[in-house]
Amino acid sequence: MFDDTSKFIKYNDLKWSGILKSIPKSPNILQPLFEAFTNSLESIKLRQQTGDEFAAYINITLDFNANLEGNGVDLVNIIVADNGIGFDEDNYKRLITFKDDTKGFNNRGSGRIQMIHSFQIARFESTYKEGEDTLHRSFIMSKAQVFLSKNTIIYSENEPEPIEGRQEETILTLSNPLSQKDAKEYAKLGSEDIKKALLNHYMLALCNIKDNLPSIQINYKVGGSVVDTDTIE
Repeated sequence: MFDDTSKFIKYNDLKWSGILKSIPKSPNILQPLFEAFTNSLESIKLRQQTGDEFAAYINITLDFNANLEGNGVDLVNIIVADNGIGFDEDNYKRLITFKDDTKGFNNRGSGRIQMIHSFQIARFESTYKEGEDTLHRSFIMSKAQVFLSKNTIIYSENEPEPIEGRQEETILTLSNPLSQKDAKEYAKLGSEDIKKALLNHYMLALCNIKDNLPSIQINYKVGGSVVDTDTIE
């Protein structure tokens, strides 16, 4: 899967194995979801600041394996999709720069580490505007040994390429929890629990944008079928 070593983003002035040890995994199993949701809110705000008019959305899907009775037994993926500004050249450069905080949202630029502390792979697919062109790029983040052996956490799957008939959208897929305990803890929650957790964590931020709130939907899938849905309005 990662045969083309030229696609690993090289870092010469830092050691990723040491950085990952210095920033521990959060004890809150929802932290990777919070980081993804924060990124989506920021991306939507950045696109709105360009003056673009669009119906903003954030769609969250939690995907579970099913047992013989059809009940969710452990988490497989968390998918977060939004139609914010996406990973244009400026935002991609911020991502690959460790602890870049130039977006100005009081973030430290290290939220990606919580994602890869909890999941084997974080895959980003982004369709975005660069000038008058619509482009697409995809890349993977991980702390797997094949990454750390190259002193990186990022693998660029493709160079930005033109794409037709697609609207701006970024899809983040967090795949395969590293902790089976975390995977099973997620299965104890429902979409209403996730909704409450997001409201508790983001109440002030959401109140501040209540007149321009994106559509926020939470879907629970078990064995490939949606079994529960909730919204934040």
